Amino acid sequence: MKGTSRRSATLKIMHVREPWETQYPVGDVSDRDDFLDHCEGVVAAAADRARRRAPGIDVTTTLVSGEVIEEVMRESENANEVVLGSRGGVASPGW
Repeated sequence: MKGTSRRSATLKIMHVREPWETQYPVGDVSDRDDFLDHCEGVVAAAADRARRRAPGIDVTTTLVSGEVIEEVMRESENANEVVLGSRGGVASPGW
């Protein structure tokens, strides 16, 4: 993030949810609205953390529904860097 603030770049935090995810409850998320609220909370928490760690950077968030690979590739076309992460959820071991 330090490099982001030096270059006056925007940090865009994107959470991609696959369309099928609202059909299968995960953890305490029991319905579609709860799941969407959960996803919005994920990106909001990430943005808050980024702003605390690097005050002054421009942070935007987006929640996208689609195939993860396709959405990340589409977004990367206009990005200087792409950083991927997974925390919990249903990610496969080794991700």
